[in-house]
Amino acid sequence: MTQMISDEVFDRHFAPKYGAYFRMVHSFGARTMMHMCGTVWSLLPRLIDLGLDVYDVVQPTTPENDIASLKEKFGKRLLFQGSMDVQKELAFGTPGDVEKEVKRRLALFPEGGLILGPSHAIQAKSPLENSLALYRTAGSLMEDIPAWVYDLGGEDQTEINMSKLF
Repeated sequence: MTQMISDEVFDRHFAPKYGAYFRMVHSFGARTMMHMCGTVWSLLPRLIDLGLDVYDVVQPTTPENDIASLKEKFGKRLLFQGSMDVQKELAFGTPGDVEKEVKRRLALFPEGGLILGPSHAIQAKSPLENSLALYRTAGSLMEDIPAWVYDLGGEDQTEINMSKLF
């Protein structure tokens, strides 16, 4: 797996613009976040040097995007967002699988540095219980889910029937 553009093309055409943008954002006291799908390992040092603060979205199914490896290599200079696999655990796993992966990530970042969440949009037909397991285990969903949320589910309770919302 490789990047869609070479490092040389990035350095010539994109780096100056990103650098200016990141400096402008920082001048207001804000942080920068960039969404990048796929393998971007060789671009991360350049983006960090330009002023990137948060790498969104850590897509774990792509080569070199294991969250432990990313933290080891870039964790002192970069925050991460995402990392929960929407193509595996959240879509096809069990709530127990999701809980195990959440706990693994929380153990990797005891001092912070990870905004835990899905690696991308949660796929249609992903079990609602898996999404709830993600947020419950992470500690950001501490109350019981009202019954009406479950009532929004489709026939098999794995998708939201949008027609019931309106």
